[in-house]
Amino acid sequence: MQWMGKDALIDLEAAHHTVGRFLAGRIAFVPSTRWGLERKLDGQLLGTGGVFNLSKEWKKCTLGYELHISAQGQGYLHEALKKIVLWAFENLELHRIEALIHRDNKASLKLAQRLGFQIEGTLREVAFWNNSHHDMMQLGLLRREFPSSGNFS
Repeated sequence: MQWMGKDALIDLEAAHHTVGRFLAGRIAFVPSTRWGLERKLDGQLLGTGGVFNLSKEWKKCTLGYELHISAQGQGYLHEALKKIVLWAFENLELHRIEALIHRDNKASLKLAQRLGFQIEGTLREVAFWNNSHHDMMQLGLLRREFPSSGNFS
């Protein structure tokens, strides 16, 4: 959870509460929806990904994701995010998807850029977790910049 933008979950009850919030968004489609990322081979939960801060008026949302450290660098998140972004563009009538990524999270910045996101600037001290303010990079992806087939590097 180093880059998730929240304090670490302290116990199982906190984890259940977080999952419950994700589920509530999925059921009511209050402006978020999130999926668990499962390894096909053994059904192991590796992380989550989804969209939040949906604005139907502005036709945009924010992409969020996290992946367990043991699964990083193996292509799981890239594969999942291609499908999530394609789903969001096709089903939510979006023009734009945004991402906020900590400037020190080089792997996530690289991943977002592989998906077509462009760095648009730095939001200074916009985030707060672990008793500290953090600068976040603002990235954006326009519908016309994302291949409709989802087939790209």
